[in-house]
Amino acid sequence: MFRVFWAFLALAQAQKVFEVPEGAPIGTLIGSIGTPGPYLIVPIDQVNNPEEDLIVNQNNGEIRTKQVLDREKQEEYVFSAIPLNGESIQVRVKIQDINDHTPDFGQEEFTIDIPENIPSGTKRKLPPAQDPDEDGVKRYQIVQGNVGEAFDLQFDGQEALDLVVKGSLDRERLDKYSMVIVAEDGGTPSRSSSMTLTVQVQDLNDSPPVFSKQR
Repeated sequence: MFRVFWAFLALAQAQKVFEVPEGAPIGTLIGSIGTPGPYLIVPIDQVNNPEEDLIVNQNNGEIRTKQVLDREKQEEYVFSAIPLNGESIQVRVKIQDINDHTPDFGQEEFTIDIPENIPSGTKRKLPPAQDPDEDGVKRYQIVQGNVGEAFDLQFDGQEALDLVVKGSLDRERLDKYSMVIVAEDGGTPSRSSSMTLTVQVQDLNDSPPVFSKQR
């Protein structure tokens, strides 16, 4: 019965929702609760204390940034502002994402071995780029070194990145491919980074000995 009662009170609370972009300068005005203070601030999210990152003016109810906010660390702050006189107000401050991270492969070069004459459509896993922004990595492309369009990339839109064999690999013709892969995010303007992928074509015993002369 006690829990039901408090759930009813939570539903009955007036609500205020504000948004502020991450990276906003310290002291940026987010909004006003609109009810005369002073207030008792009660965090609803126990992970982060809003009073560490936000300032609530005890006189006029204005909310300002106390720290430079980072959406990748905290997406929102939810708390109850309880005035001495009046109803409790649930306040939600949402942190808007900005494109402040560049896709990162974590390494400049990556090497894999693929046997020659491997069937077309064969896939090999590649290390994906990481980008914690909301508009993270959206596309990959091979911009250099894909001789004869022998390879393609397949990206599932989440994490998995595969190199797909398209053409016929022949070590006697070309024993190594050195390609540049670019990862691009969905921000405006977009950010990108690159990684050099080396494919070493492994030899198979597919060429029988041939005499230089018949006699």
